[in-house]
Amino acid sequence: MKGVVFDRLCSQVGIDRIDYLKMNIEGAERFALPGCREALARTRYVTVAAHDFRADRGEGEEFRTLEFVREFLMDSGFELTMREDPRYYVPYHVHGVRRG
Repeated sequence: MKGVVFDRLCSQVGIDRIDYLKMNIEGAERFALPGCREALARTRYVTVAAHDFRADRGEGEEFRTLEFVREFLMDSGFELTMREDPRYYVPYHVHGVRRG
């Protein structure tokens, strides 16, 4: 199956506003986020799950994307927050809001 860039998909189906976008794609954030620039510009809230904890467990450095995700979302105009939570994966969820 051939993949489709998210920006292209949104354009093809006429999505002009996204209230909330969540991405949980197991380390593929470096590949997917650049194809979401236009969609993110029209997004109010976003959550991206990074999986650095998997890299920490020795499952592969390709899972280490937290800093990339944070920088990408900040550069895309989002104000970021992280949650404190005892569950091991929650601190790797990056939440963003576009103000105004």
